[in-house]
Amino acid sequence: MESLSTPSLRVWGLPLGPLDTNCWVLACQATGQALVVDCADEPSMILRLAEAERLSIVGLVVTHWHADHIGGMSELRRLTRAPIGIHEADANEAVRRQLAAIVFLGTVPEPVSADRLLRDGDDLAVGQVALRVLHTPGHSEGGICLVGGGVLVSGDTLFAGSVGRTDLPGGDWGELERSLLELLAPLDPTLVVLPGHGPSTTLGAELAANPYLARTR
Repeated sequence: MESLSTPSLRVWGLPLGPLDTNCWVLACQATGQALVVDCADEPSMILRLAEAERLSIVGLVVTHWHADHIGGMSELRRLTRAPIGIHEADANEAVRRQLAAIVFLGTVPEPVSADRLLRDGDDLAVGQVALRVLHTPGHSEGGICLVGGGVLVSGDTLFAGSVGRTDLPGGDWGELERSLLELLAPLDPTLVVLPGHGPSTTLGAELAANPYLARTR
């Protein structure tokens, strides 16, 4: 488990499921209210963390509809009664039975329905912290990132040293490149990047070394 802090947020990253998908728990330093992003599996681990750290889970977010990011979300909603937010362009895919997932995961995840349809520019309140929704298509049509509190939750749009693949359903390299160069690259380089897979990084480090952001240098 990875953990870090910013002046306004406490953050934990738990790699869950067969593909070690990062589930990020972001908690307001002042209030202990928390947002859970992409619970791939094992929602009981999130509840144990919340109990140990005295967190109140007030919201759940899916960065995109792919099976390895949604496996535990419906169960976590039942356990916490927190609403799930999904971008409007991915909501229909998330509620379908993803039978192809058995090839990658060995199982078929429970579909996820949205309580809130997210749009570009929406704000998600986590205690005293506002996280802004950035619609960053490319890995999927409705892929999103969250920005605020010193962090950039990047889903499968941006990784440390790499980016999300575009050969899966909903992928589009031209859209991903635009998301990277026009939407993410201009952000504050001190932001801590919390990706869907792999270790955290900073946007500045990716601007300096990630080959997929080379055109911004």
